Amino acid sequence: DLSIADLKSTQAINEDYQDTSYDRGHLNPFLFQCDQGRTATFTLTNAAPMDPCFIRVRWYKLEKALKDQLQKECNDIEGDPYLITGTVPSQNRKIPVQHEDEEGDRTRDYDRVSVPSHVWTAVCCDHADKNRTFSFAFLGKNQEESQLEPLSVAELNLRLPGLYGRSRSIKLFADDCNGDSEKRSKVLDSFKAQITDDDSQIIRETKRAKLDKDKQGIMQSKHLKEQNLILLSEGYYYRFDSLREWFNTMSTLYREDKLACVLSAPSAVYREVAQSDGGGATCSLTRDIQGTSKTITASGYLCKASDQCGYKANSYFWCYTNQGYDYCCVSECSLKDSHYQCWNGNKDVPCSPQYSTVTVKGTPCRPDQQCAKYGKDYYWCYTDYKKNWEYCCSPTHYCDDHGYGYRWCYTDDPHSKNQKC
Repeated sequence: DLSIADLKSTQAINEDYQDTSYDRGHLNPFLFQCDQGRTATFTLTNAAPMDPCFIRVRWYKLEKALKDQLQKECNDIEGDPYLITGTVPSQNRKIPVQHEDEEGDRTRDYDRVSVPSHVWTAVCCDHADKNRTFSFAFLGKNQEESQLEPLSVAELNLRLPGLYGRSRSIKLFADDCNGDSEKRSKVLDSFKAQITDDDSQIIRETKRAKLDKDKQGIMQSKHLKEQNLILLSEGYYYRFDSLREWFNTMSTLYREDKLACVLSAPSAVYREVAQSDGGGATCSLTRDIQGTSKTITASGYLCKASDQCGYKANSYFWCYTNQGYDYCCVSECSLKDSHYQCWNGNKDVPCSPQYSTVTVKGTPCRPDQQCAKYGKDYYWCYTDYKKNWEYCCSPTHYCDDHGYGYRWCYTDDPHSKNQKC
C-alpha cells in the first residue's frame, strides 16, 4: 500500500480539504454509476475543490438532469452517450489557505490544490440515425451564485483555449457530434426547465454583506436611481432608458464617483435585463478601474492570473499579460489634450478607460476583453478566439445618427475615424 506521503506527492489528500470553504466536487458523477463504480467516484483523483452552493445546487441539478434526459433521449432509443467534464485551474487560488486554517496549532502544507475558476461538461449522444445524434455543453464559474451557461460544443471549443490561456485549438468531439441538430434544441429546452429554479439566489452572509456594502457605495452617487439597479450573480447592473443617457452618465460616474459603467450587449446580459426594442442600455458597475485595479493594465489587458500590477523592483507599475508585459496605472485614466493617459509611477502613458464590451455592430467582446486600444490608434476588441475583431466606439462618442441619416460613431481620440453602427 502507498503511504500518505507517497499519495501526497502526486494527488490531493483528505487533509487538504479540511477547514477550507470548498467541497470535493465529483467530475465523474456518482449518479451515473452503481456498486463499486459509484464508490470509485469518491476518490480524490475524481474531485476538485468546488464552492458548496455551486456544487450542491447548480451542478447537482445539472447532473440529475443529464441522467434523466440522456436516459430518455439517448439510451432508451439505442443511442450511446459520451460525456467529457473538465475544470479550469486557477493560478492564484489554492487550498489549504494558511490564514483560513482554524487549527492554528497544526502543521501541514498549504497552497497544494488548485481551485478551479470554471467547470465545464460536454455531452454527445451518438446514434446510427444522424437525425437523432446531438450534442451540447455547459460552462459555469466555480462561484456560489454562478449561472450555468448552455453552449454548443463548437462554442465551448472556442472558449476553452482563452480560459486555459493557450493558443492551441481544442476539439472535444469529432464533427462536434452534430451540434447544430434540431434534436439539440429540443433536449436543451427540457434541460432549462429542470435546472432553472424560481427561488431567490442563494447568497452567503459574507457575500450578502459585501453586496450590501457595494450597493451603499454605488448609491452614494447622485447620478443613479436605486429603482434602476439590478443585482445579478456577478454583481450590480444599471438600466438606462437610452444609449444617449448611458453615454451622458458614464463619463460623469467615472470622473466624479470613480465608478465604471461598462456597457453590456443584450446577449451578454441575463434575460431579465436584456434590452427591449425601445433602445435601452445596460451597464455593469465596478470600482475595479485603472488607478485602483491590480488586474487591469493601462492598455486594457488583463494581468495573468499568476501576476498582478506592482512596481516589482522597477520605477513603474506593471504586470505580465498573455501578450508580454504592460504598464499599469497608479492614477485614473483620464483625457489630457484629447488623449487618454494615466501616470504609471514614472511617466504619463496612453491608457484605455473601462467603458464598453460592445462593438459598433452590437457584438459582445469575447469574455476576457473589453473595448480598448490594445496598442492601436483606435478602439476595438476580439469577438471570439479565432482572432476575429470589430471596431468599438470611442469612450468619447456613441452610436447615433448625429444629424445624419444613419447611425455611426467615432472609433478614436481625437476624433478622425468613424464606422457605421
